[in-house]
Amino acid sequence: MPARDCMGTTVINLKASAATFGFIPPHGRRLGPNEQMTVAHDLFAHVANNARKRQSLQRAMDNGHFAVLRTPAVQLFDAVSGEVRQLRINNGTLGTVDPCYGDVDLSVSDPG
Repeated sequence: MPARDCMGTTVINLKASAATFGFIPPHGRRLGPNEQMTVAHDLFAHVANNARKRQSLQRAMDNGHFAVLRTPAVQLFDAVSGEVRQLRINNGTLGTVDPCYGDVDLSVSDPG
């Protein structure tokens, strides 16, 4: 099942040739030139506790071989309205949108 854009990390291979990136879960991934993919979670959280993967990711980004285009969306809860919104940027303007997984209505409790 593909990751929802708002819940995953979208990355791109910036090299002029195919390359294998060992830090892409679960066990590395080969991407063609300019190939993009979305992994089902936060790539930075995935490599946080693995020094080798974290350094490999940093090196690939520093060398201009790899870029992160999108990370999981920031979820915001408005305690007054009971709404959950996600941050989104559109043409340089920061705003909020409905969550990609649907509306959350906390005014209705589950009858069990």
